[in-house]
Amino acid sequence: MGNKDQLVNSIRKFGVRKLRKNIIKSVAFYAVSIVCLFLIESSNELLSRKNNPVVFWSIFVLLILIPIIRYRFYRLFFYCEYGEVTEIINKRVLGAKKKENESTILTYGQITMMGAIEVCVITVRTRRGTYREYAFSRDEMANFARASYQVGDTVFCPLFAKYPYNEMREPSRPFCLFCGEIEESDSQACLKCGGELWKKI
Repeated sequence: MGNKDQLVNSIRKFGVRKLRKNIIKSVAFYAVSIVCLFLIESSNELLSRKNNPVVFWSIFVLLILIPIIRYRFYRLFFYCEYGEVTEIINKRVLGAKKKENESTILTYGQITMMGAIEVCVITVRTRRGTYREYAFSRDEMANFARASYQVGDTVFCPLFAKYPYNEMREPSRPFCLFCGEIEESDSQACLKCGGELWKKI
């Protein structure tokens, strides 16, 4: 239980720090982009509020939505705390294949061929009666999900976490609930985001 409490507190502290940074970036984006929009509007008839109010306000709303989507602020209102795993399904979707002698997924700029990649989707029924899906993409993550979650397991997804903590079993390898990275057995923190790892006690 102590391990869970420590992990949850770490995720929340880490998430709050990241949220503050993203809010500052969003405010800066709003300040620059909206000021530019009003400056351009005064010299461009196409963007004029009087001549084309639909165009102007559409761009205005789009500028408001960009940081919300970019930084996923909506996740603050749609996170699952306690729930039960009700379904685990495997899907194959179009994505980047791995090169034969590489262990990492290719970036968009490096893609040399496209193919099907495996995705494991875990469905959780929350205590409020709603359902949430958590997708584990890439073969490594899909294998991790199948080993670390089973139908009927009680899971807990703290605020800011992207993936749920399973109260009924330990992970096969250290896993970052914040960003989804799978680390080596001796890792103390996530190498990608610096968050604390869910791992065996």
